[in-house]
Amino acid sequence: VYDLLESGEIPWKLTVKCTRDHQGDEARDQFFNALKAASYAATGSAQHVITMPTAEANKLWDACRAGKRQEYKDAATSFHDKMENAQRFLVRVFCRRNKQKLDSDRGWSSKHIESKLKVVAAEKEGLMQTRQALKDWLQVDTDLETARLTIAGIPFPLELSLVQLWRLLRAPDYTLYIVVRWP
Repeated sequence: VYDLLESGEIPWKLTVKCTRDHQGDEARDQFFNALKAASYAATGSAQHVITMPTAEANKLWDACRAGKRQEYKDAATSFHDKMENAQRFLVRVFCRRNKQKLDSDRGWSSKHIESKLKVVAAEKEGLMQTRQALKDWLQVDTDLETARLTIAGIPFPLELSLVQLWRLLRAPDYTLYIVVRWP
């Protein structure tokens, strides 16, 4: 979120709205929902995430929250290899196109920020340079050199393929999240 909305204004005023009763850890629920989506895109089924034993799911979530990559990989044994060698993967692109200022009471309007979720075929679009993929997805004619592009706060070279970026910088839910901000 910081990469997308960075305005220099801190602290941020956050409002969390839940569409159901607050009965658990929404972050955990969101993580496992994203993991199921990535699993379905990669393998055609989310069954190995849905049927994951509770002890394994707890280890996975605890390692994810603690940022312990090796523990996460060890806990993900039932599906990690399937995901790592999949022929498809998810990429979500968040894009902010204008200089609109953040309204601390109302936040951002959806007209200022767009989000696109793409299922990428590793052997086709995945080998495409990120520059061309983003230009196609965002439907822009201009060069992306003026935009600030980050993944988890890290700027990256546009010459890398989507597969390379996914292997290096994907999130623990096996989705590659790219943020594009024009000045």
